[in-house]
Amino acid sequence: MRVGAPLGHTFMSPKSLEILQNNEHFLEFLDSLHDAREHWIANLEDRPTEMLQQIAGRICTLNDILERSNY
Repeated sequence: MRVGAPLGHTFMSPKSLEILQNNEHFLEFLDSLHDAREHWIANLEDRPTEMLQQIAGRICTLNDILERSNY
């Protein structure tokens, strides 16, 4: 596993990712991350500016994990 892989690269080998993608618990975990991302997107409306940065950071982090997991 590589720590700090550049965007567009996975943190693990394609074979390891393939094994995880066939694991029901891992898929449930990714579903929960997707739901959390959607929750934060829905909460952007009518938030103070200082909160928008925090929420945007959470959304970006969740999105990055989902993308790297080929969700």
